[in-house]
Amino acid sequence: MPARRLAAAFLLVLAAAGARAVELEGFAVPDSEEVRGERLLLNGAAVRRVAFFKMEVAALYLPERQHAAEAVAALPGAKRLRIVLLRDVDNRLLAKKFRSDLVGVSTSQEWTEVERNVGVLVDSFGGAPLRRGDVITLDWLPGTGLAPSHNGRALAAPIGGELLYQLVLRVFVGPSADAETRARLLGLDR
Repeated sequence: MPARRLAAAFLLVLAAAGARAVELEGFAVPDSEEVRGERLLLNGAAVRRVAFFKMEVAALYLPERQHAAEAVAALPGAKRLRIVLLRDVDNRLLAKKFRSDLVGVSTSQEWTEVERNVGVLVDSFGGAPLRRGDVITLDWLPGTGLAPSHNGRALAAPIGGELLYQLVLRVFVGPSADAETRARLLGLDR
C-alpha cells in the first residue's frame, strides 16, 4: 500500500508540474484563459521588442493550437491576445505605435475600412497611465467584435468586424511580424 501511495503522489507531482504556467521576464503566462465561457489554450508566448527595448510579453490563446498564421486567422471561435507591459508606457506613444503597426500590415482598402474602428480602439485606452505589469487583452468575440480590456476592466463595447482583429493578428503573427515573436506565438519555438 505505501508503494501505491508513493506512486500516486509522484504522478500528482508530475501532473502539477505539467500544469505550471510559462514564465517570461518574471511574469506568469497561464496555460489557458477563459473568454466568455470558452476555454482557450496557450498557443505561444514571446517577449516583443520595440527597437532594442523589451516592451511586452505577448501570449496568443486559441480554441486549439495552430502553427501557421493562416490557420490562426481561419480558426473559428474566440481568440485572445494577452499583453503584459514590461515597462511604463506613455499612452499616446503606445497608441501611435499601435496605429502605425496596423497601417503597416494593411492594404489601403483595408485601412479605409478599419480606420474609424482603430480610432475607437485607440481612444478606448483614454488617458490612463500604462504601467509595468499591466495586462491588456484583445479578445475576438465571433459575431460581436474586438473586446479590449486593461487589467480585467472592459475598455469599450466590442469594436468593429473581423477584419480589425485579422489585422491585429497580422501585427503579431503575420509575414511582417518579427520572426522570433511570430515563431514563439505560433508555438514553433518554445
